[in-house]
Amino acid sequence: MSFSAGPVPERRVDIDLAAVRHNVRHIAEIASPARVMAVVKADAYGHGAVPIAKAALEAGATWLGVAHIAEAVELRRAGIEAPILAWLHTETSDFAAAIELDVDLGISGWELAHVVAEA
Repeated sequence: MSFSAGPVPERRVDIDLAAVRHNVRHIAEIASPARVMAVVKADAYGHGAVPIAKAALEAGATWLGVAHIAEAVELRRAGIEAPILAWLHTETSDFAAAIELDVDLGISGWELAHVVAEA
């Protein structure tokens, strides 16, 4: 299955989800027994986070990585239950949503007090 991403026709990209699955499956085989995290931050680099994430998980990725909590929320709302790590935060990041939706958080210092307050 493939789909097109991008709002402007001259900037359209065709995404081959079979190729995504093939590549992730190959990486998972090479990396075994290590687990594979598919990074789908920035809307999977503009390619559509939800379909790319689903394809990667189907092919053997066991984790998803996103930059921001809002991206993790989008994946959870799409029914994705796999572990998700969000690692870049701002003072307006929704730590309560991350906790509620079981999103793992990268913490580098200042965020800890905010996360503890929400937990």
